[in-house]
Amino acid sequence: MSHVSSHDGKGDLPQSESLDNLPAYETAPADTPPSRNDIHMPPHDQRPTFILNQCAIHALLEPDRLLYELSNPPCEAKTSTYGIKKIRYKTSDRQGEMKTRSRVDHIYDFHKNLMSLGMRDVEILGKASSKRVYPKVKMSQGLGPSSFNIKDHFKVEQPVLDRVQSGTELVWKDNNDIAIAHETLVDRDEQGNVTRLPQLKMRFVLEEKDLDLLVTCWCARLWKEAQKDLAEPLSLEKFKRYATATKSGGGWRLRSLMSV
Repeated sequence: MSHVSSHDGKGDLPQSESLDNLPAYETAPADTPPSRNDIHMPPHDQRPTFILNQCAIHALLEPDRLLYELSNPPCEAKTSTYGIKKIRYKTSDRQGEMKTRSRVDHIYDFHKNLMSLGMRDVEILGKASSKRVYPKVKMSQGLGPSSFNIKDHFKVEQPVLDRVQSGTELVWKDNNDIAIAHETLVDRDEQGNVTRLPQLKMRFVLEEKDLDLLVTCWCARLWKEAQKDLAEPLSLEKFKRYATATKSGGGWRLRSLMSV
């Protein structure tokens, strides 16, 4: 459920730093445990606000420090499978001079769950050691892309009052129904361009493994929402064609197409 503004938004969004511009890094095996000097999030802000700019995710207070990067922009919904990598920063003292190096870890892939009704659900697959990631996670979609249940982990929904008032925020909760993060919905102009970058405001400090999964689920939800927002309107000709398919036994296909 994105909001549409009349602003065209072109040229307003900052360009994100690419992985190619990061300090020299070492590529480590996926099951290598992080060292005590590995820094993922800004140490002074354990409850950051994450910003997604196309493929790059950074903290609001440190826009030049890339934290995660996706293989494709979720808010454009142009592909069916996405990978997400995490950037770790390591500091070391060499002869009194502090050096910072970075390392990139592929942590998750996500795509449609082909076995779910209408392929509305999302399957998340861990790509690193089980010490770091959850091997397989299912995101079950509710009535729309603003509502998901991630069994044994999280759920996300729009508060009733916010929904009635056409609000711009979703709430992520843990298994104990505690609010752990607030998500600001994307704004788009009439052409579908993003005019307000998506944000995830942490309200609770999570373990690193759970935080990585939450960020991945957030990106997957944005992708599903973009699919709906950017879908071509169902024209009369398309509807007639699908209605004909329904009469000939294609009712499941029609329901699938209209429920995404």
